[in-house]
Amino acid sequence: MTNLSPEALRKRFHEAGAEREALMESMKPTWKAHKALVEKIQALEAEAKALAEEMAPTRAKLFELENERGAIARFLREPDGKSRMGKPEEYL
Repeated sequence: MTNLSPEALRKRFHEAGAEREALMESMKPTWKAHKALVEKIQALEAEAKALAEEMAPTRAKLFELENERGAIARFLREPDGKSRMGKPEEYL
């Protein structure tokens, strides 16, 4: 059975603290590399967000144009269900 006396518990507390410090020390290089990588990712995310914001007005215009083109294609659809999207003079 485990010794649960205050002296034994204090001893184990300090042993666990020493084990913790050893593990923390062994993890430092990996922790630093991880932190540096996260910082790079955050910088890239900020750059990507700025580019997305820059593209937003153009993408909105493209969306509207695609909707307009779709409406025109539906309007020009022949009774057979096929759209004739060639040059307008070809269908006159």
